[in-house]
Amino acid sequence: QQRSRALPGAVGALCRALPPRARPAPDTLRRARFDRPQASLDFWRLLYALLKQIHGGKWTESDATDNQIRFVKSALWYHGYGRPELYRLPSDGSAGSRELLLAFSWLLHRLSLLEQLLARNRVKTGDETSVCTCEDDLPDSQKGTTEIAPEYGLEDRVDVRYLQWLNGRLRFQWRSLHAQHQEQCKLLHKIHLFTSGSHMDQTLGHFSVVETDLVRQPENYEQVM
Repeated sequence: QQRSRALPGAVGALCRALPPRARPAPDTLRRARFDRPQASLDFWRLLYALLKQIHGGKWTESDATDNQIRFVKSALWYHGYGRPELYRLPSDGSAGSRELLLAFSWLLHRLSLLEQLLARNRVKTGDETSVCTCEDDLPDSQKGTTEIAPEYGLEDRVDVRYLQWLNGRLRFQWRSLHAQHQEQCKLLHKIHLFTSGSHMDQTLGHFSVVETDLVRQPENYEQVM
């Protein structure tokens, strides 16, 4: 029961980690679980966007639906996906959402896809801080391998991955807060050092941040005065 309550949050976290241009709604995954045809086209678009990133600029098919589906089938075959049911799906995208969900789950394990997306979506601390939107090409780190797909599905590991994502996010927030606190301490130390002996109250001996700003930019405090 506890796991079933945590599953919607884990599914939502998974969707947020996917490329924005083809990001499905959490309801799409739930519909696909019951093989609802409404979810088929969204899953074809998702697989097309993910596999396009993996293969970079090597493919030149147009974005028409039938060409997207043909590309996805070819790319999955290239990576070793062997379920014949997927390759029998119609080229208009009108059916097969459960088969596409299985293929998506297989890709997560086969190519460590979620780990790549989460790694690209994190913010690096330090001098080179950047935010990735997951639109760049993903490296094909598994190219040329013949690893067999795991026999378990997404549900067996999704809770652990969600907890790992939360733990990484919490650690980043703590490091960011700690870095901001250190920077604040350094700036306060500089203010106290440079204004030492300037304050009329000898018990303090230095200016505060507000007093220093008042000396530097008195025009900003005209309305307050």
